[in-house]
Amino acid sequence: MPCERCLELEERIAWLEGELGVQVKQTQVRVICTAFSITPTEAWFALILWKAKGRTVDRYWLLDNRPCAEHHPESGHLNMLRVYMSKLRRSIGPYFKTDWGKGYCITPEGISLINRTLAEGAQGEEHDPGRGRDDQA
Repeated sequence: MPCERCLELEERIAWLEGELGVQVKQTQVRVICTAFSITPTEAWFALILWKAKGRTVDRYWLLDNRPCAEHHPESGHLNMLRVYMSKLRRSIGPYFKTDWGKGYCITPEGISLINRTLAEGAQGEEHDPGRGRDDQA
């Protein structure tokens, strides 16, 4: 049984499909979390920037639409977003760029890295479809 936070993440992701034309699946979140040892929220930020294909995503949009934003509005400060981006850079690499005063984007190299990681993760899922389900509880 997925945890409450994972269910909320799935709902948030479904809502985003219309907002940015973005489709991020829970399996993608799980693959990115496993591959880079990051949290689901960090994976969400990485995948949103990946789906934006190099376009800058507004920092306030990222803060307002992150998982748990409505439950923890007091934590929606730009410093928190900077911390998440710093963690992503340490975990995944220097593929996340700051567009000062506007937001964040991912480099073409970062897009390629995540594409490869997701492709490898999808192959692993095909061979072992039950992998990763128990560790979400």
